Amino acid sequence: MEVIQPLAEGAGLKALKDEGMPTIRHPFIFGTLFLILNIKFPDEVDATLIPRLREALPGPGREVPNASTAKVCFFEDMDPMASVSSERQGGAPGREGVDGPGQLPHGPGCPHQ
Repeated sequence: MEVIQPLAEGAGLKALKDEGMPTIRHPFIFGTLFLILNIKFPDEVDATLIPRLREALPGPGREVPNASTAKVCFFEDMDPMASVSSERQGGAPGREGVDGPGQLPHGPGCPHQ
């Protein structure tokens, strides 16, 4: 995760749609994963500690994950209470294919015989 200082200072709540726990009775439909971030950047760093920090932390030249195995996700701001009430009404964000509460997208899984 890349952190940009002015946007990340302090505590924050970020959401990843469709990356949370599976929903009840629909194991292939995932909920929203909420992340609580609390980031504090130092105002100044003692110059004698910089070499030790470089040893302990990964540098900017770190290896980029293989695109075929890595999953790229984007955070967004979302109110957790609004997310819950939307899911209870069957209109959860990112669930456009769901017909209504308790319905699976794309119809039933097996054809009638």
